Amino acid sequence: MMEDSKKGDIRISGSGSVSGGEYNEVRINGSGSISGDTVCDFLNINGSANVKGDMKAGSATINGSARIIGACEAGRLSVSGSADISGDVQAKRFKSSGSFRAEGGLQSEEIDVHGSIDLGGDCNAESIRLRGTCRIAGMLNAGSVTLLLYHPISTVREIGGGTISVKAGGEFLGSLIRSVLGRQTLLETDTIEGDDIYLEYTKATVVRGEKVRIGPGCRIDAVEYKQSYEKSEDSTVGSEKKL
Repeated sequence: MMEDSKKGDIRISGSGSVSGGEYNEVRINGSGSISGDTVCDFLNINGSANVKGDMKAGSATINGSARIIGACEAGRLSVSGSADISGDVQAKRFKSSGSFRAEGGLQSEEIDVHGSIDLGGDCNAESIRLRGTCRIAGMLNAGSVTLLLYHPISTVREIGGGTISVKAGGEFLGSLIRSVLGRQTLLETDTIEGDDIYLEYTKATVVRGEKVRIGPGCRIDAVEYKQSYEKSEDSTVGSEKKL
């Protein structure tokens, strides 16, 4: 059943479909679809939604699942469940608990992820905190990067930032990777470059920074540092060079 409470607002309760346009509030409780580009102040999805077009919202909350065949832009974007977006994503603040996928890139001031994130492009932020797993086909660039990884494999093409921390999700997981899965990496990347870098269970071609600390389980081809460098006995580094 679809109910238009007033002009400019869209509410879908149960199941229904509407055309895109400019609205104050779009609220879906159940299963709904929107055909066309949509601009709204508030987007609230409780259930499942399919948007065929670009979505722009002042605030967007997804509790359940959403598929957006287009780009997504929001002041605040919060996902609890799953979201699949075919274009680029821009949000001043981005939070996801569950599964998030975008065929394009993600740009936000603050990124907070609990679960998985899969991006086909670059990821740019002031700060990113991830607890789970990631696949970023482009570059991850942020002033502060904190990755706490809980899956046998995460991949990022390149990582750049001020403070960069990559850790395994607890000692038990590190032991499990070594003994059961027969591998010693959680994160695979080409280049990591930053000011203050700490890495665990990371495979990289080059790590370059002011201060570099290599924790357990790493396999690095080359480390280049300016101020200080430490390496765990449990890691292997091909070459070490002070710049």
